[in-house]
Amino acid sequence: MEYRRLGQPSLQVSKLSFGSWITFGNQIGDNTSEKLIDMAYEAGVNFFDNAEHERIESILHNKPTHPQF
Repeated sequence: MEYRRLGQPSLQVSKLSFGSWITFGNQIGDNTSEKLIDMAYEAGVNFFDNAEHERIESILHNKPTHPQF
């Protein structure tokens, strides 16, 4: 994964983001959502765009295997 520096102080974020706001919670279930989040994280993604979708925020917040979420 490639990363870029963002803001001050400089944060290292993945060049690719994982957008989930349209599909998650409406079109796919929580188990599938969690698997996709895990796959993205394992590929190096650390920039997750949930567009303030409460269900996605809850899934990310409760990730036991990735406390940095």
